[in-house]
Amino acid sequence: MDEEKKQYPITGEIVGALDRVNALNGLRDRYIKLRFLGYRLAKRAAIEAETTRCELWEMVYALYPEIRGKKLTLNRSTMLVEEVS
Repeated sequence: MDEEKKQYPITGEIVGALDRVNALNGLRDRYIKLRFLGYRLAKRAAIEAETTRCELWEMVYALYPEIRGKKLTLNRSTMLVEEVS
């Protein structure tokens, strides 16, 4: 009795926000290895990544309010949000 996962298409704006989060996380990882200013820059990148991630999910919930509170995963390659069972 394998139940099919529900899938919801997402917009290019949401995919762009996801790309931004991934880029900021990469910057954070690189900045932390730098001496002197690395910590400050890594902290700034981490805060901006988290803020963008929250905005991204708010855009998803605005598009599909019925999925709020469910376990979800965002697939960039297929441009879908999928429910996780």
